[in-house]
Amino acid sequence: MRVAVRACLMCCLCLWSWTAQAYDARFSVPLDFTDAGVAPPIPEQVRQALPILWLRLLPSAAPSALRGVRAMSLLRSIHPHGLQSVVVFDEQRVRDLLQSRDVSYIPKQPEFHLSVSVLNTVGQHDVAQEQNLLEYMMQQGADLGMQLQAGAPSLSFRVQWLNDVQFYVSAAAVGQATLRTQNQWKAGVDAVQQLKSMMRTMLLQVRNSDAQQAQNAVHEPVISAEPIALYRFQMHVEGLRSLGDQVMLERALRADARVQSLIPTQIQQGGVDYTVVATSDPDIWLEYWFDARGMTASKGLEGWLAQ
Repeated sequence: MRVAVRACLMCCLCLWSWTAQAYDARFSVPLDFTDAGVAPPIPEQVRQALPILWLRLLPSAAPSALRGVRAMSLLRSIHPHGLQSVVVFDEQRVRDLLQSRDVSYIPKQPEFHLSVSVLNTVGQHDVAQEQNLLEYMMQQGADLGMQLQAGAPSLSFRVQWLNDVQFYVSAAAVGQATLRTQNQWKAGVDAVQQLKSMMRTMLLQVRNSDAQQAQNAVHEPVISAEPIALYRFQMHVEGLRSLGDQVMLERALRADARVQSLIPTQIQQGGVDYTVVATSDPDIWLEYWFDARGMTASKGLEGWLAQ
């Protein structure tokens, strides 16, 4: 009977993993090792991708609370192809980690429709520079975790060249105050590169402002309620044969209404350590939860052991 139940569970989980779900594109990080001429080992690729993920998710530099985070513990999958790879981080694990360490992050990918207008010193449109800057800003937007597409709220950049080295630039986004700045001439500094740098800084400001406004919009007055008792405990799970088994187990646990948070803290060969926060005493239900799935669970001095 236990074998049959476990087989049924595995079938359901496999079907679940194939179910189409909305996925945040910020958690897919492309890497290119063409310049290096060789792709590093998988763990190193994942380690290099993690700062890019933080750049997309965090409104400022990664805080000390995230130092020492093992990138591999947040990995969902990796797709290497020659000298290029796409590292995909597990969205739920990353969000659980940031919340557990009280790190502020941008919960939803900002969306804008980007346009760039450039006027030369006599007030005529510079079409070639408009196209160049648009392509540059589209790439910067992707690097900063923004989705720039038609149909989204408007974000327009306007550049007015005053002479060969000085310019005035503004950024106007729906619902935000217009940003305006003028550069100062610097000997030996390429004016176009200076313009690109300033536009990227303004794009970052727009992204962070949009995220802050979105957070403010969903905040409502706090209504006092009876506090819910939480149970925090450590759990070690053995017998996971692959990353796929680990992911399916985590999804099944998180789907249980009694599990508020599930965070992997250490991954070993054949086993994973978790910190679990539940709304119900695990002494009452955890053993039966694993038993129904063809596994055993027992409580020890240092936490729970499941296998």
